[in-house]
Amino acid sequence: MNCCGKPSCVGHVRGCDTVDPDRLRCLVVGENPGDERSMYFYQPADGRDPVRVRSNLLHGLTVAALALISAPTLEAFRAAGFLFDHAIRCHMPFEQVEIYRRSADRPMPPLPGNAEHLRPFLAEATVSVMGRIARKAVGSVAEDFPIERDPISKPPYPCRLRSTKYFVSRYLSRISRNRAATICCALRDSFPEFLTPGG
Repeated sequence: MNCCGKPSCVGHVRGCDTVDPDRLRCLVVGENPGDERSMYFYQPADGRDPVRVRSNLLHGLTVAALALISAPTLEAFRAAGFLFDHAIRCHMPFEQVEIYRRSADRPMPPLPGNAEHLRPFLAEATVSVMGRIARKAVGSVAEDFPIERDPISKPPYPCRLRSTKYFVSRYLSRISRNRAATICCALRDSFPEFLTPGG
C-alpha cells in the first residue's frame, strides 16, 4: 500500500470498504479524503452529513433516472454494487490538494505515491472518475484509459469516454445537489447495459 504512513491515512488505516467482487458494478474514484480533520467517505454520520461528496453522490444516485440505489445511505450504496475510493488516499491540506489539482492535466509533477490500489477494481467494474486528480490517477494505472486534457467542467463532460467503461465528471463536492443528480443521471444513461436498477 502506497501512502504517507501516518496513522490517520485512509490507505494506512483501512483502504476502502470492500464489496463482494461478484456484486461490484461501479467503482467511483474521488480525489482525496481531505485534511486530517475531515471525515472519511465511509465514516457514519450523525445528523446532517458533513461529507459533501458523499451527500451529493448518494442523493444523485437515489434520484437518478430509474434510481441506481434504493436510498441515500451507505448500506444502499454497497448493496447496489458501488464502491468508493480515492485517487490519493493520504490526508493533506486543502492548499496542497489545490497544487495537485492545478497540475493534474500535465504529466509532471506526478501525484504522490501511485494509484496501484485502484488497479484490481478497474478490471472488474464500470468506473466513474470524479475530478482532475482522479482522472490523472486512473490514467496512470489503466492502460485502456484515454488521455484527455479537456476541462472536465465544460462540455462534452460529464460523459463516457469513447465507448470505454470510464465515465468522467467534475468532483461532486464542489457542485450543488441538483447538479450532482444531473451527473448521476448521465452516468446511468451512459451505461444502461451495466447500471440497471437491481442488476
